[in-house]
Amino acid sequence: IMIDNVENLNLNSSNALLKAIEEPLNNTFFFIIHNSATKILDTVKSRCTEFKFALTTSKKKNIFANIIRQYKNEFEINEINEIIENYYFDTPGNLVKYLLALDKASISITENKLKCIYHFIEKYKNEKNPETLSFLSLFIEKFYNELCLNNNKNLNSYFFNQSKILKQIDEMRRFNLDEKNIFIWIKDILQNEAK
Repeated sequence: IMIDNVENLNLNSSNALLKAIEEPLNNTFFFIIHNSATKILDTVKSRCTEFKFALTTSKKKNIFANIIRQYKNEFEINEINEIIENYYFDTPGNLVKYLLALDKASISITENKLKCIYHFIEKYKNEKNPETLSFLSLFIEKFYNELCLNNNKNLNSYFFNQSKILKQIDEMRRFNLDEKNIFIWIKDILQNEAK
């Protein structure tokens, strides 16, 4: 049994997986694939044997370039270059998903990151897809990276707020917290930071 993006499982799903791993049927093996081990329950990790497969940055860029050629007419070269240069650390498949999600909403990834963040907040509210929270977290990180590059006087504040926001998003995903107030809080912080 292969389970991809296991880091996106909420607490209930993780516990169900744990039970299945602890009491497998004969000749049943679980292949659990993830991009972030820190978001997986320790009890699940403790029952697994870890094999690491890492792609070099150049391999990821090549894979992404090959995938994106299929969509060449749909995306501007600026968007493709932005993705390759700034989001190369993510999986090539996710990179295409970012572009497709933003393109569907007529948002360019080269635009203001707040616009991308707000889009993913609304997308999550409508679809409740945990993968969207991963996209949201990534764009929040990029937003803060740009803030730090443009204004290094508030680095401690930026780091603190970014950490608080990302932790809250992770807890919202893991524990099925009500997102309405969390998203209002996030938007308030980000709007203040952007001033």
